Amino acid sequence: MNDRIQVIERAFKILEGIALDTSRPHTVGELAKETGLKIQTLSKIVRTMTVLGYLENVGRKSGYVLGEKFLQLSGGYREFDDLRPLVQPYLKKYAETVGEYISFSVLRGYYKHIVCRIRAKEADPGLRWHFPTEENPFDSLSGICLVARVGRAKQLKFCRKYPLPSFWGEISETEFLAKMKQIAQEECTVLENRKIDKTVICCPVSFEGETIGCLGSFMPHASCTPEISRLLCALAAQISRHY
Repeated sequence: MNDRIQVIERAFKILEGIALDTSRPHTVGELAKETGLKIQTLSKIVRTMTVLGYLENVGRKSGYVLGEKFLQLSGGYREFDDLRPLVQPYLKKYAETVGEYISFSVLRGYYKHIVCRIRAKEADPGLRWHFPTEENPFDSLSGICLVARVGRAKQLKFCRKYPLPSFWGEISETEFLAKMKQIAQEECTVLENRKIDKTVICCPVSFEGETIGCLGSFMPHASCTPEISRLLCALAAQISRHY
């Protein structure tokens, strides 16, 4: 006797498809390929899971990410429970004022975790909890800003674990460590990526001399102003004071 319920199996297939890569949203078309389900069937299940909070629609073109209800049931969500309520008001304030993406990330071991983020120009610009997957910190400026503040001995271990970042073109380990020293002294780090026409701004959040996380935002070059950098630094300082 087969006691398996097909619609439940399909729902778990969808969750598994998204959980395999939580670094980006998944479109209905992508999920159909990943799960082998027909788009019409998949769309109905996805809508129900979104209503229940297990998935979240981050824009018609962007697709779906794991929802807050799913994250609440996972151990990874709870790890950062102390940080989320602290940073939430500041992320919302920035998104409402500037209208650009902002995230808060932390370093755990040799990985970067995005704790929460807001994509302010989406149809629903609410706060997005981010499933805390392990990410290569050298893939983003926020990760690099965090690594810049762990001390030279551990920085060398990061250099052995990962290929050096490509933000500055080909760079030697000695040159990279010099960059780390420079970034560690900066209140705010700004990097222009001409290939994608984006400027990235990152500000560390510290408490009693220890870096606890990093605020990061990116936007088109034309939108980036000194005022935005000052606002991000001010928010980082406010989080530090209330930690």
